Amino acid sequence: FRSVRSNRLLPSGGDLLIVVLLIIGAVYAVRGPVTLHSGNSGKEMHRHSVNARFVHWFLAGIFIVLALSGLILLFGRPLLIPLFGKSAFGAIAYAAKNVHNFVGPLFPVAIILLFFNMVSKNLYEKGDLKWFAQGGGMFGSGHASAGKFNPGEKVLFWLTIFLGIVVSVTGYVLDFPAIASWIVATFPEFTQYRHVMELSHVIHTIIAVLFIALVFGHIFLAVFFVPGTLQGMVSGNVDENWAKEHHDRWYAEVKGAAKGDA
Repeated sequence: FRSVRSNRLLPSGGDLLIVVLLIIGAVYAVRGPVTLHSGNSGKEMHRHSVNARFVHWFLAGIFIVLALSGLILLFGRPLLIPLFGKSAFGAIAYAAKNVHNFVGPLFPVAIILLFFNMVSKNLYEKGDLKWFAQGGGMFGSGHASAGKFNPGEKVLFWLTIFLGIVVSVTGYVLDFPAIASWIVATFPEFTQYRHVMELSHVIHTIIAVLFIALVFGHIFLAVFFVPGTLQGMVSGNVDENWAKEHHDRWYAEVKGAAKGDA
């Protein structure tokens, strides 16, 4: 287990995160931000409710705390000991471990809230395959049509749900020893308690690193690559031209409903 953790998990996990950051930097350097063809209209339309924004930032806050504390526990020894020394790192790692253990159980709660709050808008719609074929507008001719959430955002949603389930289950096993004891007593494949803990640790680490890499991409797209996306999740409103160019089907739906009400 120590060999796998030190010689495979740490180098591979670190390489993956570095490669993802390099790809993000290269894409931004070559493509730059996606600007609106018609510029800002100066008119806003409502995009995200208070509930949706609360769930998003509740999940984001928990994720950031767990990601930072988890990265300290995973990569802290080779990276932080040379900077702060063993004694200081011991205190940092102890704090990170406790924060991770006590905040971790809240993560599945946030995943459940996210699922029920947004699942109805993240199901397959007609035109989603065409969006993928066009690379979200990067390839081919014509407009890449999208609903309230484009297919890329839908993939992010479902990956968040499935990765969140796996990382939560393995995290609960590591956090609550009674679960590991029950697994040993129930499944004869596990002959020792430590086997359950070691397997859970390996799976938890792999999924967590993949999750962090995924969130790197999400932050890049929402904050830097497609300006205006973050505004919708902060204020709840977006510019009308932004909605028309990036989510035209949703824009038409909202405008059509407004005309019907009128």
